[in-house]
Amino acid sequence: MIKTENIKDRIEKGNLLADQVAKYLNHRFGYNFQKCSLEEDRNLMIDYKCLKHNKTAQFKCRDNQSDIIYEYMKFIPRNESFETVHGRDVRTKSDFYVCLSSDKQTIVVSSTEKIKEIANKSVNQEIINDVQKIYNEAKKEK
Repeated sequence: MIKTENIKDRIEKGNLLADQVAKYLNHRFGYNFQKCSLEEDRNLMIDYKCLKHNKTAQFKCRDNQSDIIYEYMKFIPRNESFETVHGRDVRTKSDFYVCLSSDKQTIVVSSTEKIKEIANKSVNQEIINDVQKIYNEAKKEK
């Protein structure tokens, strides 16, 4: 339960920071970012709509430097193995990412397609196999 509460707390803090970044960008550049509905968030994996340019965005704002910022794949335990499914960031329909640095000093905007291209080059079947091996070894140690 503690781990779940910790994750929920981090998400809530990240969402508050994202709201502040959107407000700043709206004020500074007149983007008119509007928070997406829960349904749009759940189905399209988007956080905000930029009404000025008719684009969508995911905001990434975290409190620490060790947080995972791009969810490429989820590993779901199944009996003696696990199932892999594409993560939220692979499935997102957003046009771009807005990222706040952990020191809260820099805002970086990047094309979602470019981020996905970099991630796809970085992750391969060998990594998935390594995760499977680590998972199996951990189960044996229990």
